[in-house]
Amino acid sequence: MNNREEKTVEKKDEVLRSGRQKVDSFIGTLALTGPWTLLIYQLSVTWETNEQYAHGYLVPLLCVFMVLKGPAWNSISQELSFTGPMLGRASLLIGTPLLLFILPLWAIRGANSDWRLLNIVLFIVVFLITITVAYDQGGWNR
Repeated sequence: MNNREEKTVEKKDEVLRSGRQKVDSFIGTLALTGPWTLLIYQLSVTWETNEQYAHGYLVPLLCVFMVLKGPAWNSISQELSFTGPMLGRASLLIGTPLLLFILPLWAIRGANSDWRLLNIVLFIVVFLITITVAYDQGGWNR
């Protein structure tokens, strides 16, 4: 192989890697927004029926604002690196059973949509899914 062919192969590999990163980011976004959407939908029952929680619709918006206003994640991730024993496998080993656990919770929700314990358990499951994905993407240093 000459030098020119090596450069074109490297460019093709780089384009494929960037495309795969975009697909992975899209799938990761779907994996997080799906459970959070279900949680917000479930909590909206409480927000609509109980006047004390009528401000609940503002809470997710404020959380998104605080995450976006947070520190520059790129500068932090460049300074620190993280390796762990389950890095890259946590979503598969922990996240998948948690996602499957949402199905029976949603079935219970059909009969008891205003049950407060259901809201708490659903939040814990969704939060653990989020933590698992964050760990898989490089840990807390990212």
